[in-house]
Amino acid sequence: MNNSYSGFRQVESTMSNSSEVVIEMENGKIRTVTTYQKSGEVASEVKTTMDLSGKILSENEYTYGNNGVVKSEINKVYNNNGKLTQKDIITNQYDISGKLVSKSVLNQSVDSKGRLIASTEKNFDGHQNLVDMVRIKQEFNIFGYRTRQEKETYDANEKLVSTFKEVQSFKSSFFKERTGVVRVSQQFDPSKNLISKMTKNYNFDSDGVFISRAELLQKFNSVGEETSYSKRAYDASGKMTSNFSYSSPAQFEVKSDQLVSAMNGFGTLNRAPVVATIGQPNRAVVRITMSDSHSPSYEPISDSV
Repeated sequence: MNNSYSGFRQVESTMSNSSEVVIEMENGKIRTVTTYQKSGEVASEVKTTMDLSGKILSENEYTYGNNGVVKSEINKVYNNNGKLTQKDIITNQYDISGKLVSKSVLNQSVDSKGRLIASTEKNFDGHQNLVDMVRIKQEFNIFGYRTRQEKETYDANEKLVSTFKEVQSFKSSFFKERTGVVRVSQQFDPSKNLISKMTKNYNFDSDGVFISRAELLQKFNSVGEETSYSKRAYDASGKMTSNFSYSSPAQFEVKSDQLVSAMNGFGTLNRAPVVATIGQPNRAVVRITMSDSHSPSYEPISDSV
């Protein structure tokens, strides 16, 4: 942008607590509107950049606290058609002494209809250290209904903590009646291993009226093996219509030279002899795995303890 000035004018607002400054350039102009607190300090400031035709290219809005600290900052960018394409929001929190205690930075992208299609929000502490981060992506159909949403949450080390995905299906590209919604939530441990997964299915009739919901909760161990799951179903009023839970496989590590037992997922007591480790008959280690046949299988899992 060529910022050589072709003119400068300042217009004082009729309101005693605000002023307007317009800087004219060869390829446009910048208008700044400033409001003041009773003390005379700046309360807010809005800078608008326009082309020669007066079309807005960008806007920068600031709000201030005592002693001139920036409480918030909103930046907007527009395309050649005057449509908003990017919006960034920075919010600062201060204590009574004016010391920064937290900060959030939100970056948003929108489509030609003004709908949010992507965002990233980062939260920081008073020392500008990252606390957490959330990323969101969205897709819409021609009627403006959201068809897909993905959300990822990260910790202070930018390690993935959880994910959320929603997919909505419709009758066809020409109808807005929903036929189904699937929502999947996942949780991860600090090593990025999946530890739980919740899947929710929402069902609709031919008119797009919600009729039932089914939920499946799965849990996993540190090596990715499914340790349990539960299924529940609900009607349109939220009343539970079915409930089933199952743990498989059930695993135990036993250090003993005695007969061991374990209760399987069907409430049946199973017994199995301990397999002694060579050279350490009194310190055997065995893994007992319950199967659907109600009978456990067992095998040594370690040569030392």
